[in-house]
Amino acid sequence: MTVEISAFVEFFGPPLYDRSVERDWEEFENLVGIQMPSDYKEFVSAYGPCCINDTLLIFHPAAPRDGSLNLFEEVGNVVDQYRFLRAVQSYEKPYPIYPEPGGCIPVARTTGGNQVFLKPPSGEAPTWSLVVEMGEWVDFPSDFTYFLYRATVGDLYVPFMVDLDVSFEAVGRLGD
Repeated sequence: MTVEISAFVEFFGPPLYDRSVERDWEEFENLVGIQMPSDYKEFVSAYGPCCINDTLLIFHPAAPRDGSLNLFEEVGNVVDQYRFLRAVQSYEKPYPIYPEPGGCIPVARTTGGNQVFLKPPSGEAPTWSLVVEMGEWVDFPSDFTYFLYRATVGDLYVPFMVDLDVSFEAVGRLGD
């Protein structure tokens, strides 16, 4: 189930951007070799890199590459982090992470370091879903906007979003 962007206006205000979704995502999708889910792209292109409820940081491919939640940089950081964990601690994760075949793509993180991934469709699950690493790995079988909306309004138990006042903050500006 997809939640329309207009549903977020009540909580986050009107979208900050009226951008070309195709232009925002073309380079990233060519890099990862898969078309990202449209609801996610539309939300991120409308609201840009942002922080929701003072805890959830959402990445954008056109954010400046200076630590301002740029999707390319954040994906690289996450890949390096899990490679390091695997090398140092023999850490095993229950899901592959991009660039592994069928790997989950990091799209957000919490201020506490929990990662939020989009899990691509596969033979077992023909649609995108969200996987959140928060000590344990939890698969939320929903699309991005449905997850975000339900977690924001408190209809979905997500530990890092519980009992928080709804808030929205833009993080940086988008380049052209």
